Amino acid sequence: MIIRGMAASCVCNSLFNNKNYNNMKKSSILLMIMLGLSIISSGQNGQYDVWLNLNGYDCNTQELLVDIDVRASSPDSTFRIAEQNYRFSFNTNAIDSVSIREEGMISGFSAPSGGDLGFSLYNPHNLEGTLDNEISYNVELAGGDGILIETEWVHVGTLAFSISDIDAPLDLNWYTQVDFSPTFISEKYEDTPFEVVEGMYINEVGANTFGEICNPDCPSGDITFGSDWDVNNFLNNYPNCTELTGNVTVQSDSFDEYGGFWNLSFLSQITSIAGDLNIYNNNYYAFVLAGLENLTFVGGDLNIGGNSNLYGLGGLENLNTVNGRLNINGNQSLTSLDDLTGLTTIGDLKITSNQALSVCNVPIICNYLANNGSYEISNNSVGCSSVEVVSELCSSTPPLCPPGGVGVTSEAELYGIFSLYPNCTEIAGDLYVNIDNIYDFANFNALNQITAIDGNVTLIGIGVYQLTGLSNLTSIGGDLKIDHTDMQSLEGLENLTSIDGSLIITNNYGLEDITGIGNIDYTSINDMEIHGNNNLTVCNVSNICDYLGNSGTATINNNSNYSAGCNSYSEVTQSCFLPVEISTPLQARLQNQTALLTWRTETETHNAGFEIQRSQDGIQWQRIG
Repeated sequence: MIIRGMAASCVCNSLFNNKNYNNMKKSSILLMIMLGLSIISSGQNGQYDVWLNLNGYDCNTQELLVDIDVRASSPDSTFRIAEQNYRFSFNTNAIDSVSIREEGMISGFSAPSGGDLGFSLYNPHNLEGTLDNEISYNVELAGGDGILIETEWVHVGTLAFSISDIDAPLDLNWYTQVDFSPTFISEKYEDTPFEVVEGMYINEVGANTFGEICNPDCPSGDITFGSDWDVNNFLNNYPNCTELTGNVTVQSDSFDEYGGFWNLSFLSQITSIAGDLNIYNNNYYAFVLAGLENLTFVGGDLNIGGNSNLYGLGGLENLNTVNGRLNINGNQSLTSLDDLTGLTTIGDLKITSNQALSVCNVPIICNYLANNGSYEISNNSVGCSSVEVVSELCSSTPPLCPPGGVGVTSEAELYGIFSLYPNCTEIAGDLYVNIDNIYDFANFNALNQITAIDGNVTLIGIGVYQLTGLSNLTSIGGDLKIDHTDMQSLEGLENLTSIDGSLIITNNYGLEDITGIGNIDYTSINDMEIHGNNNLTVCNVSNICDYLGNSGTATINNNSNYSAGCNSYSEVTQSCFLPVEISTPLQARLQNQTALLTWRTETETHNAGFEIQRSQDGIQWQRIG
């Protein structure tokens, strides 16, 4: 930035004020004015330009070096420089302190050179008169003629600024001769001082932040990626950026359930982030952290939260340091932290409410817990449920199977648990699967090694058509309950031979037959409920027939809306034990205000005929034909 000053003749009061004599008594001021008038004669042609320019910087120590240079404005305005007060303001929010790093050419003793017969002696430079947000860099001629200032820039000195806020503007602004307190330069002519007329004020530091100066290829301050526009703007404006100086937030602006980013490839060149890295609420159906492979350093917190379809932390393998908190919260599909293979330093730890997360005993977590850091681990899945559980897994060989029962709300959670126990064949407690979103579950392949479940098995809200993955299951030590699922059959349970509790099959609107459970020993069934399965027509499975034939208790009703066979206890028993084979099930239709019933048999053995009964409650029946 260049400010062109106003040419002005010598004003003696201004001269003495600039020399900080304004606090003197009136009598002293008048005396000095009289003396000044006695020694200052006609003005010379001297005119100066001054320049604040960037000397260097240290991004690690947050130190900025700035040079002060001076020259004559033109060949006709050269002068011998005497006393100097270079004054400018700065932003105290950005700059903590200032000091003189080195003196330049206008310093100490200067011998005559280049035909110049005079010598110069300058006192040490100082910052006397520097106030809260105003710098006064002072140079005083102690003796001699003064150095000749021509049109080449002459280095006066270098200031070192200690930066307190890299994102605040530096606001280095020259004070001109119309400001208070002004920049002041005098010249020596025939042993008489003259005020030099101001010229240009050049500033190449100006309002830039230290962050911009330290890393001009990157934006300063905090940056948020919420949309494709933000991404494109960053890539277009900062294609060479590798180090971000503020907080970085990746949080989709989309309120769509499946909206947002699907990866972080737009950050693939980033190696360090000085502030926090926040990755929030990205719900794209296959969201991954790919793109962060070059990231090694986070100076603040690493917050990963609310990303419903984030299954792993792949992409963070090379992350080495998180100076703040490692905070992983509310990622319902996340199963493991084992991608944090390169992480060696964290400042704090919080892992909470990740429903499927079961692998937390990775080196960085184990080492951190062992050194008694500040931590919170809770409301995750088996293997990450508490600090005690994780610490135990860190210090010992994991057990063959999960302790106690298993309860999950998604397929990812189920996979996460049994990825810890690849050789487990028996669940020691209950298996409870209750899915809020049917699309969060595709199969039971995570359990394909399980042969026994010692407790109850409860399957609720599962959006699969069959029980693929349970084909090795042979025994259940409690109830088997299948409720409110999309299953069309119970295929997958053919090898299940015993349960030790109730058989409950209810409200499965797509279920058409239950032959998949035909190998369960009927003597292992304690009770039976089959109702609310709107499409279920095939219930006369051999073991069900045997159970009912041996006076087993059962509640059977409100199944198929269209056909007989599973709508009542008696329908099932009749289909089990009638000496006929039905080829066309009973159908009823209204004809001329009369109910017309039709059916067809395939075979009949010793069958005397058919009797038609009706009932209002499914218990009491009345013959009508």
